[in-house]
This record gives sequence, C-alpha cells and structure tokens, in this order.
Amino acid sequence: MLEEIEKVETYDSALESVISDGAASSLEQAGYMPFSSEKDVIETFKIPTARTEYAKNRQRRLREENSDRIGVMSKSLERLLVARNRSMFVPGFRSGRLHSAGLYKLQTGDTRVFRRKEEIRTKNTAVMLLVDCSGSMNSRDRIVKAGDAAYALCHALERINIKTQVMGFTTGTDGDMHRDAYNQLEAVLKKNPKFAGGFDRVEPLFMPIFKSFDERLTPTAEMRVAAIPYVSMRNNADGESVEIAGNILRGRQEERKIMIVLSDGQPAMASAYTSYGHDGRADEHLKNVVTELESVGIETLGIGIETHDVKQYYPKHIVIDNVSELPTKIITELSAMLLN
Repeated sequence: MLEEIEKVETYDSALESVISDGAASSLEQAGYMPFSSEKDVIETFKIPTARTEYAKNRQRRLREENSDRIGVMSKSLERLLVARNRSMFVPGFRSGRLHSAGLYKLQTGDTRVFRRKEEIRTKNTAVMLLVDCSGSMNSRDRIVKAGDAAYALCHALERINIKTQVMGFTTGTDGDMHRDAYNQLEAVLKKNPKFAGGFDRVEPLFMPIFKSFDERLTPTAEMRVAAIPYVSMRNNADGESVEIAGNILRGRQEERKIMIVLSDGQPAMASAYTSYGHDGRADEHLKNVVTELESVGIETLGIGIETHDVKQYYPKHIVIDNVSELPTKIITELSAMLLN
C-alpha cells in the first residue's frame, strides 16, 4: 500500500510539473498577455463628489464656447448626409421608363432605351468616441483638449441623429494583483531560470462610460462628458481598451461603424516580466487589434492630441494641437468615411 501511495505522489508531482511546464511554455510563447481581467471595471462614470461643482461649471463653459463650433460641424455633416441621400435616373436598361435621349440606339438593334430610378442612401452609422484618460494626458492640458473635442463632436453627431457612445480608458491600482503576478513569475523562474515570459498588464482596466449609445445627450449625460478631465488617471492599455470598445461597437445594428480614438501616445501600463523583457508587445497588440477591427468592417480614426504617435497604429489619423482645428480636420475625415 505504501508503495502504491508513493507511486501516486510521484505521478501527481510529475503531472503538476508537466502542467506547470506547459503553462510556462504557453506563457513564454504567447503574444500580449494580461495577468487577469477579473478586476476590470467598465461602468457609467460617477463624477467624484468633490468635483461635481467643477463639472457643472465646465459644462456651462463648454455650452457657451462650443455653440458656434458645434453648429458648424453639425451643419457640415448634415449637408453631407443630405447630398448623399439623393435619387437619380440611370439610363441603359431594357425595361423601366422610356429614355427619349436614347431612342437612337434602336436603329442599331440596341433595346437599352429605358431608365430606372435609383435611390442612394447614407448608411445608418454608429460612432464610438474613445478617450485616453491616462496620466500623460494631464500634460499641457491634453485631457482638457480631448474632452473639449469629445464634447463638441458628440453634440454635432447627436444633432444629426448618429448614435454615439463616449468612453474613456485608463487603469486602476491593485497591489494584490501586482504582487500575485510577480509571485507566479518567481515560481516559474525557480523551475526554469531561462524562462522569458511574463505579463504585459498587472493592473485592472478602468473604462468609464460618459454617454452610452442608448441614451440621449441629456444634461446629466452632458455633464459626464464635460467631466472627462476629472477621471482618476493612471496608465493606458490601448490594445485591450480599443478591443473592448470595438466589441461593443460590433454588437450594434447600424450598417456603418466608426471608432474614433483620441490619444496622446503609446500604450504604457504596469507589467511584470523577466529580464528578457517584452519590448514592443503592447504596440504590436494595438496594431493587431486595429487591423482586426478594420477587417470586420469597423472604420477607425486616430486623433492625436499634440502627437503624431497615432499614425503608428491607425491607418486614418489626424493631429490636433488646438480644439479650434477640430471642425475642419474632423469634418474632412468623417466626410471621406461617410461618402465611401
């Protein structure tokens, strides 16, 4: 009996080793790898009590300062949609309404002397506005500029009945999560000193929803959008955040889906890995996510807030240094998208 128990213990140890080695090998060979998503938070933004009066004042100021800008943007987009929605008669058919200008074709035996009415309609569109709320956006008031841009654009799209959602992305702080990730790596390294794996994110995602697709831009929702600069800012896991927002957008019924990301730079978040490092994995992950979204029909536009870094990740991109540049630049890009 003792011998049998020893065999079982030996077998269990061997099985544990195989599982551990397999997990280590998988982790080492994986691309981008977060430690856990269990503590990620995606919820309607709750304005901190201490910031409520600031948010109200900012809401009033944005209403005053953006009135003309929003009007220009919404009118331009509305004209675009009206021009896109049109009827026209196309000649060259063998049935339909007689096209007198084409009767000469009968002399050559060509019976395509009729025309038909064709309706051209703009596709129903849903737009996701995703705002980088990481700490670096505090520099030079970039988060204020991004918030102003989101506010103006959201209002303009609302006026022409384009469904819009406004979300932010940053990370939270969790010491236990950080510690657990390092403990797991240390355990793997004891068994395999040459292990070259790790975790690219060891802190929870925080993605506040300022306005959802299914709500109007009521004063309450408007104040949440105005309060974008008052999010508790930390780091930015762009790839995962864009992917999550993209999946929400993919679930929409509209024919056309557009994601606009306002950001000031590259992915940057707390990681845990061996000395071999994982340089560039977060960048590649973001590029792959954008490529995947484009492949399923979601059009992406990166708006760089005082930075050209967006051009590394988004096929369509623009840079704004001042919100006053927004109407011209954004209308140009949106026009190209909506007319496509």
